[in-house]
Amino acid sequence: MSRGGRRRVHRRRAVRRVHRPYRPSGRGPRDPRQEHRAGVARVAGFHHRVQRPWTRNHDRTGAARQPLPHGPLPARLSPRGRPACGAARKSSPSRGAAGSPAPTAASPTHSATALIKGHVIALVLLALDCLVRAWRIQLAVWTAGGRLSFGDALRLNLYGEAASQLTPNRLGGEPARFLGLNEARLRPVTGLVAIGVEVAGEWPVFVLLGGALFVHYVPDWHDAARVWLHRHRAGELVTVELIALAVLLLVYLLQRLVRSGTIPHRARRQWRVALAHVRRAPWWVLGVMAVLTVVSLASRALILPALAWGVAVAPPFAVMFFGALALLHAPVVVPLPAGGGGVDVAFVAGFAGDFGSQQVPMLLLWRFYTVVLLTGLGVYAMIRSLGYHAATELFKIGWRKAARTNAAIHGRGGEETVR
Repeated sequence: MSRGGRRRVHRRRAVRRVHRPYRPSGRGPRDPRQEHRAGVARVAGFHHRVQRPWTRNHDRTGAARQPLPHGPLPARLSPRGRPACGAARKSSPSRGAAGSPAPTAASPTHSATALIKGHVIALVLLALDCLVRAWRIQLAVWTAGGRLSFGDALRLNLYGEAASQLTPNRLGGEPARFLGLNEARLRPVTGLVAIGVEVAGEWPVFVLLGGALFVHYVPDWHDAARVWLHRHRAGELVTVELIALAVLLLVYLLQRLVRSGTIPHRARRQWRVALAHVRRAPWWVLGVMAVLTVVSLASRALILPALAWGVAVAPPFAVMFFGALALLHAPVVVPLPAGGGGVDVAFVAGFAGDFGSQQVPMLLLWRFYTVVLLTGLGVYAMIRSLGYHAATELFKIGWRKAARTNAAIHGRGGEETVR
């Protein structure tokens, strides 16, 4: 029962000096949370845990360390003394929120996840490269008047990848691809036209690639050229003129060899027909091939940044991208299979970026995805389809001169022994 005007009784217990204008007389609150707030709140309209007006999400914004209005905090909420086991708070209270997460150290799980993502992205980029190159040779064969299935296109590209990586200066790539076209039952002229159209669409991209690499690695090339021309106007210019004359002389000798019958007449006729078809190829076909070539080169060069995803100290993206792009095409200049030795030394020296203690493991991973994986698949496909002897004959391109010399020496020695 009530004993005063400002005194109410709730469950046989009196609560003094609490004004409840929102509840009707003679009835208790329906919501127990409203009853609790009415019993402990000192200021009307404010929560006992959060010093802010009531909102709809007040249950999710309560501050865990705000003192209660009835007295000291319980022992389990008291901030006195150091926490047990050296535990520290992972969040700090803020106005309107339970807390903001404090920075924590990187976990091994996060590093492993980033590493797995890098390998998955590298495999996806490698698959994209194979897909784009298969589409490119299919378009070239269609332009030449033939038809090539996707499986045959993928297989002949694997042939070319394996032969180009295992021969000096990548000399075995195009013959292996031509053999793959013949295996797909295409006429030799159609295969030559297809390869010619593909090369015609690739070379403008390679020229632009060389210019981009030159501008990236020699940003002040115009100033250096001006200084060089100012200091060297005699001897070096004569050297450049001699090199140009040597190139012209080489072209003249090749023309004389063709006219004199050194190259068989049938092969010359096939090449003339192929060049005529290449000249008549539509411009939009060459443009599409150029775009596909750009996608292929970019996807292969992006494998290194993808592998560096989980590395703690990664080089800048431009250094990795342009460095990988240059090293991927270095075997054309370095006279060793797959650029063996030269490419590896340049990578370890930091040409594609400094990875710190991960330099050698990164080199091994990068070489595995860009060289070893496709080369192994190509060798397996060649041996399974063509046989071991045909595959070894393709891999001897570039080494054939030395092999013939050794065979001739052994043959002459045998003849002298018989005599």
